[in-house]
Amino acid sequence: YHFYLSDTNILNLGPETDAVLAMYERDDKRSHLLVVTYPDSEEASAAHRSLLRHYLPDADSNGVVLLEDGKWSAAGLKNKFLTVVLEADSRPLAENLLREVLETLS
Repeated sequence: YHFYLSDTNILNLGPETDAVLAMYERDDKRSHLLVVTYPDSEEASAAHRSLLRHYLPDADSNGVVLLEDGKWSAAGLKNKFLTVVLEADSRPLAENLLREVLETLS
C-alpha cells in the first residue's frame, strides 16, 4: 500500500530505514498503521518531530489529532521506532492501536 503524506520526505526515509504500512479494521472501524524503524533513536526522534511539525501540527500532548476530514491520526515514538496511525475512524481506535503497537516494540 501507499499513503500520501507530503511532497517532501518528512519522515526522513532512506536506505537505512525499514517501514511497514498496514490496514486495520476493528469493530467496523478502519485505520492505517505505519511503523518505521530508524538506525537509532536520534533519527527516529527527528522524524517524529518532522511529522508533528509538517503533518500533525495540531496534535495534542499524546500525539493525537482530529483531521479536517473527520478522521483521527496519532503518532508515537519508542526507541528507534516511529509509529503512526493514519485516518482512523475514531479517537479510541487511533489511541488504542498506537498504544498497543508501542507496547510491543523493543
